[in-house]
Amino acid sequence: MAGLEESKCAEGRTVFSSKSKFDTLQSRVLKWNTDDITSSTLFKVECIPEEFSSMEEYLEAFRVPFLEEVRATLHQALEKSTNQDNDGHAIFPVQLSKLMICMSAKNEDHSMWKFRLHSSRASQRSALPFRTSDLLLLCSEELPEWNAERECLANLQAPQKFLLVYVNNAKEESSVVSATACVQAGSPMLEKMTMASTSWHAVLLGLSLIPAERIWNSIIKASSSGRASKMFVMQDVLQITQQVVPAGTNSLALRQTPNGVGTLERVEEYCTSRRLNDSQRDVVKSALAGLLTPDVKSHVRMVQGPPGTGKTAMLVTLISVLGCLQYRTLISAPTNAAVLEVFKRMMSFFPVGQSYKEESLVSQQEIFSSFCARVRNSQSKTDSTSCQQCSPIELRDVVLVGSVRGMDGVVKGNALMEKVFLPYRIQRLTAALSPATGWKGYVQLVETFLTDSPAQFAWYYWYGNCTKDYDQFGKRMEIDSEKQEVAQNTAFWMFARERMIEMQARMEEHLLVLLSELPKCHIDVTTSKAMTMTFELMNSIINAMPLQPPVDATSWFSTPAVNITAPERIIADLSLSGGQTSSIDIVSKLNFLRIREALLEALASRPGCTLLATEQNPQGREPKDEWLRSQCFKNATLVFCTVSAAGSPLMATATFECAIIDEASQLVEAGSIVVSGMRDLKQLILVGDHKQLPGTVISKVAEKSGYSRSLFERLQNLRHSCRHMLNCQYRMMPEISHFPNSQFYESELKDGPNVLASDYGMEFANASPYGAYAFIDCGTGAEVAQPKGWSNPQEVAVVTKLVICLGKVCAERKIKSLSVGVISPYAMQVEALKQSLVQQRLNSALDVEVKSVDGFQGNERDVIIFSAVRANQSKLIGFLNDSRRLNVAITRGRYCVWIVGNAETLSGGGEIWKKLITDAKARKCFHEFTDQDLKVVIDV
Repeated sequence: MAGLEESKCAEGRTVFSSKSKFDTLQSRVLKWNTDDITSSTLFKVECIPEEFSSMEEYLEAFRVPFLEEVRATLHQALEKSTNQDNDGHAIFPVQLSKLMICMSAKNEDHSMWKFRLHSSRASQRSALPFRTSDLLLLCSEELPEWNAERECLANLQAPQKFLLVYVNNAKEESSVVSATACVQAGSPMLEKMTMASTSWHAVLLGLSLIPAERIWNSIIKASSSGRASKMFVMQDVLQITQQVVPAGTNSLALRQTPNGVGTLERVEEYCTSRRLNDSQRDVVKSALAGLLTPDVKSHVRMVQGPPGTGKTAMLVTLISVLGCLQYRTLISAPTNAAVLEVFKRMMSFFPVGQSYKEESLVSQQEIFSSFCARVRNSQSKTDSTSCQQCSPIELRDVVLVGSVRGMDGVVKGNALMEKVFLPYRIQRLTAALSPATGWKGYVQLVETFLTDSPAQFAWYYWYGNCTKDYDQFGKRMEIDSEKQEVAQNTAFWMFARERMIEMQARMEEHLLVLLSELPKCHIDVTTSKAMTMTFELMNSIINAMPLQPPVDATSWFSTPAVNITAPERIIADLSLSGGQTSSIDIVSKLNFLRIREALLEALASRPGCTLLATEQNPQGREPKDEWLRSQCFKNATLVFCTVSAAGSPLMATATFECAIIDEASQLVEAGSIVVSGMRDLKQLILVGDHKQLPGTVISKVAEKSGYSRSLFERLQNLRHSCRHMLNCQYRMMPEISHFPNSQFYESELKDGPNVLASDYGMEFANASPYGAYAFIDCGTGAEVAQPKGWSNPQEVAVVTKLVICLGKVCAERKIKSLSVGVISPYAMQVEALKQSLVQQRLNSALDVEVKSVDGFQGNERDVIIFSAVRANQSKLIGFLNDSRRLNVAITRGRYCVWIVGNAETLSGGGEIWKKLITDAKARKCFHEFTDQDLKVVIDV
């Protein structure tokens, strides 16, 4: 085993030492040469048991399978590293400099070396496309040989020519990056690295080590005795012991204090107002009761959400309740898409921008506000110190954590997401807190301007900085002095008014950020009111400035405060200016001066100018980004992120009372340790469906050991006591839900009232060629082997015709929009379907998306057409025999699901397909391919 410190325990298991300097995943991986990376026998992987006797056994069980999966992922990346530059592959000529040793150990034959990589292209300024945490393969050959047929490097069997490199620091558009390698003492590669004449090439593998490092670090941290004693939730996943907490709420409610019972009653009302069904309400109430009840131990709660059962609606309700009651909660999922799906539904609680003011969303805000008010009211009637405090969720209470690299494409342009995305929030707060250009700077600018604007105008005028329209008034030197005075008076007023409006806009921008995004602990109510009042006075003074310049414009900004109560002095000023006095002029100026005086008084108190002030920092100087980031994160009640991001340095010391992992069945159990290993966690809620596709595992060796199994699936298999199942589906027509319900969910699912309604989807199903549910037998077709999988030309033609028919239905029924999902398990068939459909002139009402089964998990469409592809005499169907893959494929459609395939091959290749075809025949949903219209398409 390359570079691993190991010892054998009494049971013969491999146990790794965590005391070595080289125990980091980075140092372990960098020791591998190309022989190690391509060897599926590098590790001796043992099966992961279903139950564990201790925390040590639990953590050790995942280490070797995890390393094997990292190796296999790296091997795959090595073979796929192609097509990145103009030369056809991801290979870049580089130079190596500033080599220095950074880590070594007496008992290690390897040392860690740091160095810089420079682009050595003809243009020295040519940027390297490397990013921090990228893995590279450094080659000492002039140019690595490329096997075009296999699309990989051909000479990998010469490990002495290659070195695995980790990019420590890479700035965008930079031609120099900092990197690290682990080199064996006395190796030829080390000698080459010290020679300036060595020619190098770097192969970009397209793989970041960060996600894997976070899992590894979580396992290592959990192994430390001090931390293990505080990981209460993890103790509940080792084995199934005596029931810790019941799934239902009845027995919990009996042990509640009067305050707790009152809160649960309000939650019941809230769930009803949000139209949750009994199974959804039970999850919300049980999860809350598990937190409210003092003597309930830390535990794992499982929620199975079959397709279309309102899992997200339940989650959003639960999260809003936890946020309202100020339970600090982590909401995570394996992918950005899954996290954002839940977060987007949470938008209904935040009225930001016009796009969020739809009637349905406003009603959701009202329902939530009413719930919070009722909870506070019930608490006020009892001893409020003994119950969980309640307050509505504010934007400052929510953060979305992630990298700009991973989230920017989704977040940018979405007003609400930008407000809660932590990197963007820090940018806005940093700008708002800047002493020179933030709120504080503009408080000082406005104060100076209100007393010194004539002098500022003179400076702009004389030094040629007047570029606005008023500039033309100030430079008419040829006209007589009287007209010149009028022109300059007009120019000053335009300058003053525009400058005030400009400063008002900047103040408003900073004020909104500070009041809505700065943590409450750093801005009290008094300060908020003072800042708001100052801004309102700023609005008032601008409104008090007439559009037409007054004849004594400069005196409006220079009249001493003592003269405000003397109207006769105002009249005198007007007379001296040569203007016509009127009662309107006098009233306008008096009104302006009074507001100006009030604004100057407010500005003199420096409202909001000492935010973040401390004894060491009395003036509230501009904070560093890292400190501001930690404050925003630490004070957030609801934190959204991927499971991987939960292992970031920002989260290292984070504590949560509750953590939720959505799509938990798609997360390998080793990955869940990032969350389950968090300190002081009282409740971990796993939401998923083990009857659908699991997470992807590259290594067949690791998969065979049970590494692909999720924590959710393992606890389901052990019949963990705290389990729920959402049992009412609102997506599929009954004809569609019948088979998956009976086959995968033991007929426990009920059809919701919406899908049972007589008009649900009838306009599509009745007019379509095959009704709501059908198996279409393409018995004469044949599969075609491709370099990267399988395709079936006949099924491509049939599917294409079905989509065209749907377009005709839309035209005849005047349907304005119909979403169609075309699914196939094979990548080559997906590409063939895309190419066929793009050549058709489809009805504009159709929104067609073609994806793999994996790509459609979690999505839904009005119509689903599934192409099974496999058609052969041997009746081999490969991974189509996976019932979970079939379950996902046929449960995506609302109104129609049509399965196109070879009945003989499929029924002979797998038991699940035999049952599906038998069921289709019994329900008269089986159709042999005899449609002449479709046959014409095939012949053509």
